[in-house]
Amino acid sequence: MSASFLEELESIPLLDNHCHPFEVLPSPRDSTSYLNNFTEAHGGSTHTKAAKSVFVLRLMRRMAEVISLITGKETLTTQDGRIDADLLVRAREEIGDLYLAKRLFEVANIRSLVIDTGFPPPDRAIDLEVMADATATNYRKLLRIETHIEGLVAKANSYDELLDLLEDDLVDIRDKGYWGLKSIAGYRGGLEISPLHSRDEIVTGFNQLKKAERSGERVRLANRPLLESLVYRAFLHASRQNLPIQFHVGYGDHDVNLDSANPTKLRNLLEDPELSGANFVLLHNCWPFFREGAFLAAIYPNAYIDLSFGIPFLSIDEMETVAKAIVGTTPSNHIVYSSDGVRLPEIFYLSAIDGRSIMGELLSKMISRGEVGEGDALTIANEIFFENAWKLYGFDE
Repeated sequence: MSASFLEELESIPLLDNHCHPFEVLPSPRDSTSYLNNFTEAHGGSTHTKAAKSVFVLRLMRRMAEVISLITGKETLTTQDGRIDADLLVRAREEIGDLYLAKRLFEVANIRSLVIDTGFPPPDRAIDLEVMADATATNYRKLLRIETHIEGLVAKANSYDELLDLLEDDLVDIRDKGYWGLKSIAGYRGGLEISPLHSRDEIVTGFNQLKKAERSGERVRLANRPLLESLVYRAFLHASRQNLPIQFHVGYGDHDVNLDSANPTKLRNLLEDPELSGANFVLLHNCWPFFREGAFLAAIYPNAYIDLSFGIPFLSIDEMETVAKAIVGTTPSNHIVYSSDGVRLPEIFYLSAIDGRSIMGELLSKMISRGEVGEGDALTIANEIFFENAWKLYGFDE
């Protein structure tokens, strides 16, 4: 392996296939609120659980190095060599998210983003143009379909009115500023989606949702007949417009039932001839179902697997295992890189740094074994880090 191989690997501009906006808060973060960004744990003292994860220990060490370079402060560690979380967070808050993001994105060579605008909530999410300007990136937006439907409920007095509103919104999705759909059906009962529900079941589901909306309760699309009927209609529009559909798969918030979030539950959609115009992107490495996800992306022409190095919050060893399984199973033109970065620029950065390092080592071993040549390895890296997502989300249009 030549030094030029690693240099060329570093020079590939990253296109982050799945991420979210930075979060805007009314007051500076403290170490507790900061640490809560790095766990999906639920309940009290989640920051304590986060602080004990290998992911957070690694992130704080990397961030201490960056912050020291920016500020000149070298006193972010305790006497026994640990990172002082309070000192680190105070220092990064003084720098500010946008300047920190600028420096981190430059170092990591992150140049393009595919952004799911469904989280954080609009009142806490940074304006995307401000985010793009600060990070010198271009971006494409995704429409989170379940959240969008929930927002339409207040405007509809019947299921048919809701359906008409949704159909109008989806006639030309690109014209609305979106270059793909994102489904969180995995959070709402699972990935097994069928359009075959009776009208009575669907209307009953709408009436329950409308009752909740009128009483001031949170509108949450979870009734399965209603959800499946509406998201399937959205998928039909995506298929007709040749747009990708991202799916939350596997790892996630406490309300995910992992058994029902296994990517194999999507086989009926992958095999549906009515949806043949859509490409399905399976997110989060499908962790812990990364082998199942890799298998689906290997055998279905319309399936892609997302190789995420940011979220799930994993150790280097586990990410190496995931990367080996996915790259070792799935053709490289069906793998896309992501961070699932959200709220903080740190996740975007750490994912990029770890992703390049892990892929560099993996591809170097393949070269040394004679499995691939350096040219092959660079093609693989370029497809995963940039080219596949560039084509999927129409960055060249």
